[in-house]
Parts: sequence; C-alpha cells; structure tokens
Amino acid sequence: MPHLVDRHEFFVVPGTPASVIGWMQRHRPAGSRQDDSGAGSAGEQWTSFAFTSIHGFAGWPDLVVNAVPARGGRVAVRVDAQVAPQPRLPGNGRGAGDVRVMELGTMLGSFGYELRCDPAGGTVPHPARICAAIMRHPALLYSFPGPGHSCPAGAPTVSIAGRWNGKPLHSRFSVCTGGQEQQAGAWAGLLPSTTALGTVHIDRGIGLVSLGERETAVVGLLRGPRHAPGPCRRCTRSFGAGFSVGYGGGSTQRAGWTVSFARSRVTRIESDLELTVAGADASSGLASLHRRLPSWRVRTCGPSRALVHSSPAGRTLVIYRGAAFQRVIVTTARSGC
Repeated sequence: MPHLVDRHEFFVVPGTPASVIGWMQRHRPAGSRQDDSGAGSAGEQWTSFAFTSIHGFAGWPDLVVNAVPARGGRVAVRVDAQVAPQPRLPGNGRGAGDVRVMELGTMLGSFGYELRCDPAGGTVPHPARICAAIMRHPALLYSFPGPGHSCPAGAPTVSIAGRWNGKPLHSRFSVCTGGQEQQAGAWAGLLPSTTALGTVHIDRGIGLVSLGERETAVVGLLRGPRHAPGPCRRCTRSFGAGFSVGYGGGSTQRAGWTVSFARSRVTRIESDLELTVAGADASSGLASLHRRLPSWRVRTCGPSRALVHSSPAGRTLVIYRGAAFQRVIVTTARSGC
C-alpha cells in the first residue's frame, strides 16, 4: 500500500497473550529497541520494536507483534515487519510559518495552539523550541497516508493547518497510523502534557487556563477543531471533551470544560475531567483528598459537598456528590458554589 511496505507471518503457540508478549520483550530482536506496547479488546496484547532508519531510503522500520487468545489454551500471533519508504518532502523546515496545531482526542479533550516561526511566537508554550525542532526535522510538517493499527487507548492525533513558507499546509499525525508514529510521538513531546493540562493551580486556574486571562486565548485553546465563536465580553462557554465520564459509581456525564467571562476576562473555570489537586487525583474521594489537604474546609453545596480553599487570589472548590467526584471549580467569586 502507499508509503508502507509490510510483510507479515502468522503463528500459533502455547501460553497466553501476556506470556508471549513478555517472551518477545525479553528476547528483543537484534539491533532493535523496545518501542510501544499495550492491550486491546478481547484479550489482545501487542508490542513493537524499532530499528535504525535506513539512510536515504526508508524511515521508521519496526517489528509489530500482536497476540490474541485462541482455542485450547493457545495463542494466535501475528508478526509484521514494516517500513515506510521515505517520501520526498514538499518543503523543508525553513521559512516563515503561521499554523494552528491541534492535539485531538487526549484524555482531557482537544486543544489548539497558534504557532509562528521566523520569528518564533504564538500561543503554544515554548514556540522557539518547536520551531528549532521543525528546522532539524522537517518531516514534522508533512504527513503521508498509512494503514491503521492497534495503539494505546487515548492516543491523541495532531493536526496542523495554515501556511508554511508561503504555501498551504494541512497535515495529520497519529500513533495509530503506520509511518506516522514517530512524528506523532515527537509532537506529543513538544506540546503540553496531559499532566500540565490537568493540574489545578489552587485559586489561580486549571492547566493552561487562568483566572483573569483573555477570552480569545482561552477560546483558542479549548475550542479544538471547532470554529472560533464571536467575542462575548460577558458569557459562559462550554467546551466538550468528546466523551463522557463517571466516577465512583456516580452517573455518567459529558466531560469537558466550562469557562465564564466578564469584560472578556476569565472569572470562573469548571471541569469534570481527571484533574490533579496538590499532587492527588481529585477523583480519589472527598475523605482521601481531605487527608492530603487538612487545611481546606468541607462545605455543603446543595445536594453535594465540597472541599474549599480561599485566598485573596480566588477560590478553589472540589465538588462531590456522596463519595463520587463531580467537578473542580476555580473562581474569583467569594461565596456560593
């Protein structure tokens, strides 16, 4: 198929998928290094081994092993040796660039950043570092089609759209697509991590969204692939993460972010995603989190209870219904839930 050469073989061996994959990882093929691994549906397990690129011809040669349960206590194994011939890039990393980089489908939702190079700038953290990486590896700009394959749950896709060196640019990278894994992994290392995006900064914000921040910057970050709405000055906007969540046996609800603005500045941030407060998971439960945060007050908020911290900068509330986590609120308001 285009841009990928694949040779595969099938085997049936005794054991379990875990034992087969474990044996493969302990007996790594000569000249390779351990790459990705994970589990899929119906008991499937997989691993892959990366090899050094063949200079001037091919990039990203790897060996992928998938193992699934078969009858009679046996395991069906598929081994793929694959390589992506290096296509001729339509350009290099030099020249002026102005693009929107989106990380889609992360465990916290989808996020978008503006990136400019020559000179470096934009809303993405550390744009100069990203521009330097593109100069070293122009393949970070140009994607080519490849086959889909098993990949870790929640693996994000990176989309790039705009102009580079005076030409239109539209690329998309996924670790679930053959031949795109290394670029997708490189972009994941250049963009903010889910840890950075999901950390609650007490009385100040959540992730990259802060109290007092301008509306345009927050909307640009959280709207993902949606078109930017018009300015509102005073309003509340919701940004869905694209999935639903439920904690501790509680009801399932749509996951995402809700942000309130006044005079085009952030006054309240609310999220029901998997967030971290003072190094602890907010979904660990009220009693567990209170042990980590003994100075916080426990307060009744209608049918729910909240752990509350207040300071001159603002307030942080972690809301629970019974033992089930509901959401985190960071607000400038001095009272109410």
